[in-house]
Amino acid sequence: MLAGMHNAAVALLVLSALAAGFAYWGLETAAGRQHFDEMAGIIPFAAALASVLLALLAALAAWLGRRRGRAGGAGAPPRTDLR
Repeated sequence: MLAGMHNAAVALLVLSALAAGFAYWGLETAAGRQHFDEMAGIIPFAAALASVLLALLAALAAWLGRRRGRAGGAGAPPRTDLR
């Protein structure tokens, strides 16, 4: 399970970087601004917001993977000190 969460976090981080690169191109370069003029400019702006969301999801996936990895996973014996 830990490897799956790690792979998910890496994939989300790569997608976040790609979306951020597209957003930068669309918003900050002359070619991007020419391609996405007027209302079409919302596309790179939405990509920038998506990159932030994907980065947050990557951090959450990495945190969950580490948390589950420390807990012992499915093979850990059940706790008996719960009340």
